[in-house]
Amino acid sequence: MKHGNRIKLKDRTLENDIKYRGFISYRYLRIIAWLFLIFAQCAAIIKFNMSVNKASVPYVQGAFNFFDWFAYLPLPLFLVANFAYILQHRNKIKHLLFFYGAICLLIYAAANFVTLHYLHGIVATFKPDVTYYQSSKFAGHLFINMGQTGYVFNIFIDLFLCTLIIFFIFYTPKKFFTGKKIHIFRWMVLLPLLYEIAGVAIKLCYFTGDITQVPSFLFFLLPSKPPLMFLSFFVLVLLMKYAEFRRRKHQDPEFYKEHIKTNAHSLRVSIIMMIIFILMGIIDIVAYIITTALIITRFNVPEMNETVLMVGMSIAQETGFGKTAVFILIAPFMLLFSYNKSHKNPKIDTFIPIAAIAIIVIVYLEGFFQVFTHNVPQLLDKIREFFDNLLGGE
Repeated sequence: MKHGNRIKLKDRTLENDIKYRGFISYRYLRIIAWLFLIFAQCAAIIKFNMSVNKASVPYVQGAFNFFDWFAYLPLPLFLVANFAYILQHRNKIKHLLFFYGAICLLIYAAANFVTLHYLHGIVATFKPDVTYYQSSKFAGHLFINMGQTGYVFNIFIDLFLCTLIIFFIFYTPKKFFTGKKIHIFRWMVLLPLLYEIAGVAIKLCYFTGDITQVPSFLFFLLPSKPPLMFLSFFVLVLLMKYAEFRRRKHQDPEFYKEHIKTNAHSLRVSIIMMIIFILMGIIDIVAYIITTALIITRFNVPEMNETVLMVGMSIAQETGFGKTAVFILIAPFMLLFSYNKSHKNPKIDTFIPIAAIAIIVIVYLEGFFQVFTHNVPQLLDKIREFFDNLLGGE
């Protein structure tokens, strides 16, 4: 096999395949992502507690910093895991699209119900004439100012959009958009891209003061992922589609079917992911600097000072820039990942999200119970203060 060792990765078959294969599959990646997402919920509860009771900050700041660090990790792991799953189960793209679409609708409905029923009921005790729309503005104000921890459940919007991208790029319609009309279907990939751009624009306009309110029913529709993270996923999908097109055009179809099952192909995909993540992390740092500079120029201040710089940097971060730099840390671990590693029992894939969501619900119920029972006076004062400031001009 000495000669075989000199064979390029792209020319490997099952017969002369390499021995190395990443031990992390899409299932394990999902489990890790769910674990990190649960940690992120803990950060949201702790931050809510700190906003209610400032005296608790010195005692819980360390715990918040620890759990909040995980808030940026679940989404890229979910994206990579779903990307691998869909490539293995291309006949289930519509099923996964329906699954995430249903979760988005369910969470959106539940979030609005809690906001307009319970929160409105609490606020109405202070202002009996308050409207549902005013309560939604109050809720949106609270959530959007929590930073990344406020977007913890919006992650399913991102997963739906990214699954939609894969759907438009890889799926071939059987009834509609057939023949030459397939190009129209492929160009529909612009829809999730435009949705992402609109989400970034709304956040930017809010934090720069161009719009003053983002009602909760609009906030729950905003994507949570940083724009460069979304772009990196889009680039990865396009590269995989291009590689597939080139292979099928210039090589034997039977060879391609065999090659994509090899460890060599899995390693090539992992290397591509690692390179894309590193490049996007670097690009995001540059974009963060440029966005900060552009925001600062809008202030029209006579001279630069530390306060202006910090405000500009904060707005750029809240918009999502500078947060994809975490990809640089994640990138090397992609070499431990195998996108074509499969599992025999698919039912476990259904059980994992159910168990994780159940744990998240328990975390929120117990967490908010502890916050409410230990901070009743502070919480009531905070609600009155926030609400009076928000609606004082109305």
